[in-house]
Amino acid sequence: MKLLTILSAALGRDIYGRYAKAPFWKNLHVTELDSFFPALTCPAQAAFRTGADVSVHGMGASGFFSRELRKAFFWEQSSALYSGDRIWKDFRAKGGKVAQICVQQCPGMDSDWYLSPAPIHKHHGGMIQDFFSAPPDLYQSVCHDIRQKFNLMNYWGPMTNVKASAWIAKATANVLRRMASENDAYVLTYIPHLDYAPQRNGPESDETEEAFAEYEECLQILLDAAKKYGYEVQILGDYAITQAENAVFPNRLLAEKGYLSLRNVKGMLYPNLHSSHAFALVDHQICHVYVNDPEDIAPICAIFEALPGVSCAIRRDNSPELDHPRCGEVILVAEEGSWFAYHWWDEDDQAPDYATHVDIHNKPGFDPMELFGAIWPPMSTPLDTSLLQGTHGRPGQIIHASTFTPDEDMHTFTGASLAVKDMLSR
Repeated sequence: MKLLTILSAALGRDIYGRYAKAPFWKNLHVTELDSFFPALTCPAQAAFRTGADVSVHGMGASGFFSRELRKAFFWEQSSALYSGDRIWKDFRAKGGKVAQICVQQCPGMDSDWYLSPAPIHKHHGGMIQDFFSAPPDLYQSVCHDIRQKFNLMNYWGPMTNVKASAWIAKATANVLRRMASENDAYVLTYIPHLDYAPQRNGPESDETEEAFAEYEECLQILLDAAKKYGYEVQILGDYAITQAENAVFPNRLLAEKGYLSLRNVKGMLYPNLHSSHAFALVDHQICHVYVNDPEDIAPICAIFEALPGVSCAIRRDNSPELDHPRCGEVILVAEEGSWFAYHWWDEDDQAPDYATHVDIHNKPGFDPMELFGAIWPPMSTPLDTSLLQGTHGRPGQIIHASTFTPDEDMHTFTGASLAVKDMLSR
């Protein structure tokens, strides 16, 4: 068989119900599912590819804190980062071919083909845009065929727009054609575009309505190619974006209570994670608090349970689904409308240098403010967290749509993953 799965950022029930207009939806089987928890990019994508919880695949957020190196890592791309058998393991063992297009953590040897952005940052400034790919010349060959190169600036930062998703849709259609002669082929792709406008402008904004129409145009490209080359199609949202109203600052509280150590460098405050007793790694509405001393876990839980904007403080050892060494000892979930910001400083002039730049690998926390461009200096990242209008991470309702009839017992995100595993195993 040949199957295409389209993982779609922010394809939640409400946004679909509000804006879906394209005629093709009427020809698909559309159902509502419970999202994965945490409802974040890397946890959901790892869960889809394994059908497993965080306790198995180990991605509790889109970043993690290395206790050995005392350093936070975000958006690392090795496929070895998440554990668990891939849902296509038996499929490949029987000769089926698998491709992953712009899915997080796809570079590696667990699929036959892949494309993943991998820019080269030059020592004296500037960037060479390129991709990790297998086969090695796949990126250049796809760009030649579709007569367009990928622009990372359209994928993340203040210049994000539909062009990144449109490129991915065209590249995926090209890969569908390349794999069409295979008797058994599975292609997994990721369309990110719907993530941006709901965060910048709110899920009920005119900009989000326009973004959904653009998203439907990308889907049309993929549906047309799938039909032409003989693929069944599955469209699956990874999380639902809801209104953001209130930023919560867990690292400020840890610094105030003496758990987080800070160092002053020319008036800027940087964390000294080597000397810190606890550190909060934030990702939208989820926060992992890494605690050195087990005796500090209970009091840290208590101070966060009393912090406005925090829905609950979960002890990892009391949560089997989240009990993985890469997760924090305490996991915070924000209240509806609230989200976690990584800031530990109180005054803007105390912010570290990277705070006002797009710097996804050096910031020890996810920073959605990178979607906004400050007026001055031009293209800098603002520090005003009140700008954010949409967020995600809490459980929600997502959309599943397919050209095939789904199992009527499928009610969850991982259920959709296991349904694919069953289809590939036939």
